[in-house]
Amino acid sequence: MASEYLSIAGLGVLAVFVAGAFKKGQGRTVRIFGASWFFLSYLPISNIMELNATVAEHWLYLPSVGFLLFLAGCVLDLPVRYRQGSVAFACLAVVGLSARSAFRSSDWMDEQTFYERTLAAGGTTVRVAVNLAQIYARKGEAAKAERTYRQVLTLTPDYPFARNGLAQVLYQQGKKEEAQALLGDTTAAASEIKNDYPRTWLAALSLARVQNDQRDVSAALETLARARLDYPGAWEIISFQSELLRENEGPAAALGPIEDFEQKNWWHFRATLALGRLYAEQGDASRAEMTLRKASRLDVYDVEALNLIAFLHLNQNRLADACQAQRRAVARQPDQPRQYLMLADILKKMGRTEEANETAAQVTRLKGVAEAHLAAN
Repeated sequence: MASEYLSIAGLGVLAVFVAGAFKKGQGRTVRIFGASWFFLSYLPISNIMELNATVAEHWLYLPSVGFLLFLAGCVLDLPVRYRQGSVAFACLAVVGLSARSAFRSSDWMDEQTFYERTLAAGGTTVRVAVNLAQIYARKGEAAKAERTYRQVLTLTPDYPFARNGLAQVLYQQGKKEEAQALLGDTTAAASEIKNDYPRTWLAALSLARVQNDQRDVSAALETLARARLDYPGAWEIISFQSELLRENEGPAAALGPIEDFEQKNWWHFRATLALGRLYAEQGDASRAEMTLRKASRLDVYDVEALNLIAFLHLNQNRLADACQAQRRAVARQPDQPRQYLMLADILKKMGRTEEANETAAQVTRLKGVAEAHLAAN
């Protein structure tokens, strides 16, 4: 019903813009310009293409300029006495809103202040409350986080993020049975609510982590296997399942889920990297190198795949190839001392001691730059 009202309101605004554009008068050009500005800047954020939000208020700043220009064009066609009153009202609005903005700017001091003041000002939304609870949890204020999560659940009992967050803080406080029961209920209900909420698989992942912490690996694997049926595209589920299988049954057992996911999602960097690691653990150096090279191409800023390739070549005594791979890693992260240390170690094994010492000296230089930066700030 709310979406229908929004659609009607949108059609009303469109009708006003069209009527203003066709109405003759000295402000017509300004109205047409303002309406064009509004629509051209609003269309990219109107969910014609899928976005990560319905409409965020900061995306409306630019379209609002066009809306105000349209209003100015309307004012130009008013009688003189009304035009003067409109200008006076606009000036008062600018002064008042500027003062309000200056006062509310302190809300942005930090995340916690923003969310607390937003809630105090009546902005009671589950998203704001959950974000605040997450901050409390990160700071170790579990009791505050629990209280906030419970307040959210009184408004929306099925909200999975709040249920999952509450279970985590309960577990941190030693209320393990209640946490596990809550996660179990949320996991069981996930299939019914997954169309209404995103990432409902988080409950199953959290439950499996709790079960693993309690040394009940078989129950954790069973939870993950069921979750994979409902969420075949959730990488986090598959990644944790593979990790548990590798730790308890070896890399061969972990290959299946990762290979299946990687074949269906060839572009997925983390899956490709994990697959390369597993091939390396199995001793399949050629497939490991090929897969890791693919991973390094999927993320041109990452160095982990290149580091693993360098280790593979070192184990095969292919020192020149190891040096080449590590030089690429240094080029991608020229400000990271670890990359220079790894390259220096390879150069030493190649007998290029002088070059190795020069490379290691880069670490001292980087530390000096970092210390100077800290001192300046």
